[in-house]
Amino acid sequence: MMNYPVTFQDVVKPYYVTILRDGYIPYLKNPTTVYIQNQTLSSLSYISCQTISAGHHVTDTQSQGDVLIQSGANVTFDATGDILLDKGFSVALGASFEAK
Repeated sequence: MMNYPVTFQDVVKPYYVTILRDGYIPYLKNPTTVYIQNQTLSSLSYISCQTISAGHHVTDTQSQGDVLIQSGANVTFDATGDILLDKGFSVALGASFEAK
């Protein structure tokens, strides 16, 4: 497998990147439910789905822990249904968070 460095400049946000492989059809999955726990979000993150649950213990299938959006991060939760922010979810001063 070869790695190719790529630099994107002057790209308007939000933007989407599709990575192709010869002989394969691109695959896109829009999940119905996303669970976020035991995570620190520290950069640009855009999560699109039906329902989002974020907090210390929102599912039994992942390690328990708080969810922190760090200072300087830019995070968007885009859900067609519910966005559930539970105990243990926090946004640091200087971070950008949007729920829509």
